[in-house]
Amino acid sequence: MSGRFEEAFSGNALVRRIAVDRACSMMATASHDKTVRVWSLPDGRLKQTVRLPIGDGDRGKAFAVALSPDGRWLAAGGWDATPKDYG
Repeated sequence: MSGRFEEAFSGNALVRRIAVDRACSMMATASHDKTVRVWSLPDGRLKQTVRLPIGDGDRGKAFAVALSPDGRWLAAGGWDATPKDYG
């Protein structure tokens, strides 16, 4: 690896989850810096940065990420801090 991952995450927030497609040609990361990033493997090139809806404090921190086996779909989830009544 070229060190691009180290450069990209140097000084950034905690990466909570990592997902890889079946062919190991793509990786996605979910981070506390309120981003989901998609990387090309094995070269470590950043392909896309996705920002979840954000707000103050924890709102927008990404806690989960998944890639479909073929790499065509990305799912991400995070903290929204909105009280909900499920009753």
